[in-house]
Amino acid sequence: ECETFLGPKGFGAVQVSPAMEQIQGDAWWTSYQPVSYKLQNRLGSESEFESMVATCKKAGVKDFHHNQNDQGSNCAVNNYQDKWNVQHCDLVGLPDLDTSSNYVQTTIGNYLKHLSDLGVAGFRVDASKHMDDNELAGILSHAGNPFNYQEVIEGAGEAVHASSYYHNGQVTEFGVGSQIGMKFKNGGVQYLSTFGQSWGLMPSDDAIAFMDNHDSQRGSATLTYKDGDKYFAATAFMMAWTYGHVRVMSSYYFGSNDQGPPNSAVHYD
Repeated sequence: ECETFLGPKGFGAVQVSPAMEQIQGDAWWTSYQPVSYKLQNRLGSESEFESMVATCKKAGVKDFHHNQNDQGSNCAVNNYQDKWNVQHCDLVGLPDLDTSSNYVQTTIGNYLKHLSDLGVAGFRVDASKHMDDNELAGILSHAGNPFNYQEVIEGAGEAVHASSYYHNGQVTEFGVGSQIGMKFKNGGVQYLSTFGQSWGLMPSDDAIAFMDNHDSQRGSATLTYKDGDKYFAATAFMMAWTYGHVRVMSSYYFGSNDQGPPNSAVHYD
């Protein structure tokens, strides 16, 4: 796909699913529940992963690895006004590592460093708000401070703020998809001439701009591929505008929220 589609069409990087060993199952979300640091899962082996990265880099497309790091057992996240609860307890039953531990930071950092040595150009850090920003900085430091962007979903009145993570790398700006999407869905695109930080968004240099992602397209996104031309037009505006580091969603048709990916290519020339 990098050689026949992404590279020729000018894409600079591609975000892929986690490369580590995962729980068994057909649902898409099993790819985000690791069981070890082995580079072996239903998508292929370590050698196949390395070959994919090399092929994409040769075609001018960097690999942008999608990473999640949780394993252990703990209390439950149930109070988003309490920073300690958000960052020390288990999220929706998923196990949680002690990211204050130097051993944990070094182990995860070495895993990321190994992926970088294979040619991976950067990382998306899932659920970053559930890790202390300085502890996350420690992990990234052990990895050699690679390019990264952090998923931080900030809600009104919550104790954890996206701005706390700017020193580590860029941060997901969910307001881009919701605000642009709303104008293309309900009307008012003429007002987008002032779109940017003045709309209550984070500074452009710190922001990852996107319409939807693998989670939000199954529930909270204002527009997804299922909205057809309105989604395509909103995405085109986002790409042409000057705000943030733009990320475009590459998806597949799904009829239920748990439906896994297809076995065939999803793009067309």
